[in-house]
This record gives sequence, structure tokens and C-alpha cells, in this order.
Amino acid sequence: MKAKKEIHIGKMIHSKLKEQERSNAWLARQIYCTPANINRIFNNADIHTQQLWDISLALGIDLFACYSDALCKALTEGDADKVLTKSI
Repeated sequence: MKAKKEIHIGKMIHSKLKEQERSNAWLARQIYCTPANINRIFNNADIHTQQLWDISLALGIDLFACYSDALCKALTEGDADKVLTKSI
């Protein structure tokens, strides 16, 4: 069974960046890409694990936790088809 996920990691990254009052250009410098690439990341619901790792380190937060928390909840409830969600 494949669980449907409704975690939009791009929106979450954007929210965390704004909470820290940092710019797209700042994040781009931290992870060695362009501000245009940062905008693409914000628009994508999915992300490569290495990018998520780099962004987590740059922002000083565990962005993987939203996935593991949602997965643990779905597994604990014994419902692998449950929609995985996490609020931003």
C-alpha cells in the first residue's frame, strides 16, 4: 500500500525561512545555488534528500521530522493508506 502524502516541503521551507527573517538570496548562498532555484524549491512539493539535508543545516532545523512524524502517526494508527499531513 502506498500512502498519499500531503506534505508540501517547499511551502514549509519558505515558511521557516521567513520565520527566521532570511532572504532567498541568503539561502541560495548557503546551499550554493541561485535565488531562482530557491523559488523552484518553494514551488515543489517534493525535494531531493541531499537538498533537504543542506537546507536543514542552513536553517538549523530538522526538516526531515515532518515526514518521520507523519509516517510514525500513520503506522501507529495502523492505516498505511491514511493521508500523511503535517501543519506548517
